[in-house]
Amino acid sequence: MDLFEILEQLQKKRGQAKKEKAERLIKLIREREYGFWYEKGFTLKEAYLWFHLGNLGIDCNEIKAWKDAGFEPFEAKAWKYAGFKPSEAKAWKDVGFEPSEAKEWKDAGFEPFEAKAWKDAGV
Repeated sequence: MDLFEILEQLQKKRGQAKKEKAERLIKLIREREYGFWYEKGFTLKEAYLWFHLGNLGIDCNEIKAWKDAGFEPFEAKAWKYAGFKPSEAKAWKDVGFEPSEAKEWKDAGFEPFEAKAWKDAGV
């Protein structure tokens, strides 16, 4: 069974979520966008998982930066909406912060290592 047969079966199955997943994957392949993702080093599965971020106005180059920084799509979305770029989000995540908490410390003028020291001290 090839990929398009699998997609066709997904579309026929009951359940809106499965149909929507199949439609997104078909859109990714049919619009020839996968070639662009492939050039950036994404497997088809990874492209599918990250594809929705592209629909939110985040381009493939930025998505690749999030992936290269070690983020999963749902994490990248949260950090992006908190106002972080991939490299700075990684610095905050590496010292144990979640996006909203990191944003508060960053907005107060702290660097990740400084905020961690204060947090560890019980502040």
